[in-house]
Amino acid sequence: MRNVTIIVLSLLFLPAFFGCQKDESKTMLNDNIAPNELQALSASEYTLALENKDQTFESFEWTKPDFGFQAAITYTLQADVADSGFNNPLELVQTDNLTVASVTQGTFNQKMLDAGYEPDVAYDMDFRVSSVVNPNVDPVYSTVQTATVTPYATTFPPIYMIGDAVGGWDTNLAVAMHSTAPNVYTTINE
Repeated sequence: MRNVTIIVLSLLFLPAFFGCQKDESKTMLNDNIAPNELQALSASEYTLALENKDQTFESFEWTKPDFGFQAAITYTLQADVADSGFNNPLELVQTDNLTVASVTQGTFNQKMLDAGYEPDVAYDMDFRVSSVVNPNVDPVYSTVQTATVTPYATTFPPIYMIGDAVGGWDTNLAVAMHSTAPNVYTTINE
């Protein structure tokens, strides 16, 4: 009798084990999410300068995109050469749920130089904000603002001295003078 009870109970619970299947998790978002607005920049031309490296380049502000639900959003401020389609954007700053961010001249200048931009050359740059709610969901991009930006040099080639004061007129004895700022050269003659 006991074996019959175990068999009957097993047959009753058997469908419970095989009747459940895993639900696929899908991220459902409205395909027509309107882009958020990046506010106009305070200037149309910027000439960055070494002596102003700690000063604010620009304070950026934007609106929140409407994903159709309350969401924690990670914003990334991006810049790229105008009309390049943001194929290789510079990521300037990232915030979580904040719709404002500032970038210093030194930070933006270094990002431009690291990406291969030449100092003392004016570039038309596009700026936008990427809004992400989940890595598995396509980002929403803000409207674009454009400005001309000229980066500054951070390294300077040495110049060389020759003459009676530094060891003679032989060019093989030339003393290198290194620079840490534009038009400022120093050396220590031993």
